[in-house]
Amino acid sequence: MLSTPFALWLMPKALPWCAFPVVNPEKTIAIPRVPEAPARTTFPFLASTAPLVASLAIWVITQSPFSLIFATLGPVIAMASLGDSHRRSRSALRRENVRFEHDCVAVIHAIDDAHAREISELDRAAPGAAALIRSTVRNAEWWRTGIGDWIPVRLGTGALESALVIEPAASAWEHAELGRSRHATSRELAAHAIDNLRERASMLEDAPIVVDGSWGIGICGSRAEAAAAASAIAVQLASELAPDAMELRLLSESEGILDWVCDLPHTMAMARDDAEPGGWRPGLEHLEFRPRGKGASVHLAVAQDEASLPRDCRIIVRLHGAVGRIVQHPDNRFSNDFLPDFLSDRQARHHALALATTAASFFGTPSRKIAERVALGELDQCREHDPNSLAVIVGHDAQGPVAVDLVREGPHVVIGGTTGSGKSELLVTWVLALASAFDPSTVNFLLVDFKGGATFAPILVLPHTVGVLTDLDQAATERAILSLRAEVSRREQLLADCGARSVDEMPAGEALPRLVIVVDEFAALTSELRGLRDVFTDLAARGRSLWIHLILCTQRPAGAISDAILANCGLRISLRVNNAADSLAVIGTADSAVLPRHPPGRALVARGEGAPKIVQWALSDETDARTIAAKYRYQVWSPHRPWLEPLPAVLSESDVPAVPLPALSFGIVDIPHEQRRDVAVFDPSRDGNLIVFGGRRSGSSTVLAALAYSSPSVHRVPDDVEGAWDAVTALLTALRRGSGPALVVIDNLDTVLGRFGPDHESAFVDLVAALAREGPRAGTTMVVTALSPRGRVQPIASLC
Repeated sequence: MLSTPFALWLMPKALPWCAFPVVNPEKTIAIPRVPEAPARTTFPFLASTAPLVASLAIWVITQSPFSLIFATLGPVIAMASLGDSHRRSRSALRRENVRFEHDCVAVIHAIDDAHAREISELDRAAPGAAALIRSTVRNAEWWRTGIGDWIPVRLGTGALESALVIEPAASAWEHAELGRSRHATSRELAAHAIDNLRERASMLEDAPIVVDGSWGIGICGSRAEAAAAASAIAVQLASELAPDAMELRLLSESEGILDWVCDLPHTMAMARDDAEPGGWRPGLEHLEFRPRGKGASVHLAVAQDEASLPRDCRIIVRLHGAVGRIVQHPDNRFSNDFLPDFLSDRQARHHALALATTAASFFGTPSRKIAERVALGELDQCREHDPNSLAVIVGHDAQGPVAVDLVREGPHVVIGGTTGSGKSELLVTWVLALASAFDPSTVNFLLVDFKGGATFAPILVLPHTVGVLTDLDQAATERAILSLRAEVSRREQLLADCGARSVDEMPAGEALPRLVIVVDEFAALTSELRGLRDVFTDLAARGRSLWIHLILCTQRPAGAISDAILANCGLRISLRVNNAADSLAVIGTADSAVLPRHPPGRALVARGEGAPKIVQWALSDETDARTIAAKYRYQVWSPHRPWLEPLPAVLSESDVPAVPLPALSFGIVDIPHEQRRDVAVFDPSRDGNLIVFGGRRSGSSTVLAALAYSSPSVHRVPDDVEGAWDAVTALLTALRRGSGPALVVIDNLDTVLGRFGPDHESAFVDLVAALAREGPRAGTTMVVTALSPRGRVQPIASLC
């Protein structure tokens, strides 16, 4: 697909018609290789003179005049060679012509396919007014264009210069090649065919004519045609510019041709000549979309002639009946006629009413009362000290501040939103609001960020935070989340000890803090660590009674969060999403698919069975986090971490507790799913012989050292041939006399065996096997290390 901007489809030089990027079709197609001229045939001089020389030589030797007859073969051979070369040249030229014809047909199909893709992409980028009013569903792209963005406006259809390039660009090469052809007809036909291919590829027929509406558009022509064309443009502008970000100003006669715009959901400001520079001009209809904040206005004007149009209209279209022409454009290149798109007043008014109905459901009633930005510091959090509530104020709606209660409205939450909609800001604001209203003895946070870890960086200073898990260390993240099973078991055991069914029934002094697990990009977490889906399903099912709450956030809620989890999420929040399916998965309606792009944090909140309500979520920053953390700086908090840290890389002897003999302690056992560690114990009387497998520098020798440190009687078998043979023989003799050591250690057994010759290896294996069989009965245990259980070690391994 093409990577060039959308503008290159329309005018590939200078300023583009519009500059928003789209995916383009293949833009380069190689021209067919022209028929190659056959190689020039040369006279076979050597072939013709050779028989002459040979006949003269024979005549000199034999003196026979008949030998001179062979001299006539030279011209015969020369003529035959020339005839054969001409025949091959004609055959090669025919094949080249057939190949060129097939290549031309293939290029024609490729050009048509590429043009079809270009036109299709143009249609998708700017569907036009007719497509907008035919749509029976609310378009997810309505009201996502921000102030200062490029605004695609379709004027109609016509011929456009294509972005398709036929290579090579110059034609001199083709004619140079064809110039060596001896067939003028083939040369002329090939050159004509290539010129036709270039001409065919250069233009798009019946393609959408798209311009940038932010430059301002003026329409000149008869009143009826100009009104219909202006209505088609106004419908597109109204569907692009959000009513909560823009307001309308209409300058027209008493019965203007654009009066239907009064039914649009944008705020109207009627005027005649008080704000128009130079006074109002008769016959002028001037529609202006004015931003509520900073930014340039978008203008659409209709007049009888170009001189009556305002200077804000940098694009001017002149209509002659059903034909239009762009007579002014910042690019100043497009001059072909096109067929304008028309829309009747009735169609435009019907669409305006539909937009007004849609805006009421998107932005509330009225949408413009919702603040575009709310700061967390402006919200007054109230401390109710209610153990059965985590209510905090998180933003504003049309009526004022909005509070959400994770306990009463949850106990779990699902949040959906596409990139740039404000998901991360929402999570940070909610956590900060909870930390501001409740101390660490009431609520703790476990933060899981599968977007690199930067999302929750501002709130690490909070004493409520028991940990942050990221995708940068997936092993630690998986370990911690699996440890949550142990947290569930721990809380259940505490409830059982108190005889309570839930934490609500525990005595006041023994109640646990609520654990809020906040996950950013839940879909990425469960896709990379697939076993965790069951863990979260279990937490969702049992979390209410154990005071464990989930806040799960993802870009694509549809399919990412199971029905078992959704069934326990009484609170649903959806910021702007990409499609209706994601909106339906979160809040049960498609409304969040058409939320505006600006401002970020605009969300629909669904509580229980009620209809979703639109809320502008508050924004926060690091200053808010430091201010809240400072409230607890004089208090010491040590919240319980819901997971066990990984084992250290190195242990000393003092780190391993001793155990009663005959058991031997040699390390620490990691049991994360129970949130505990235990002593690694080897009991010779119960376990028998021990073999440790491990590669070089893996620590197998260290295991022997740890066991030897714990044993009161140890004998190490040397690793040389003589020492090993003598040691094992002596140990076996002592064993049979009843005076063997408690522990026999052989390090790198396969290496020791490899040093024996073929005749002695089998005998040594028999000695070691006898020691392994008879030792446990006499109180002697053998501990062996090896690289692998296969090969020469196998007879010994079977006895361990």
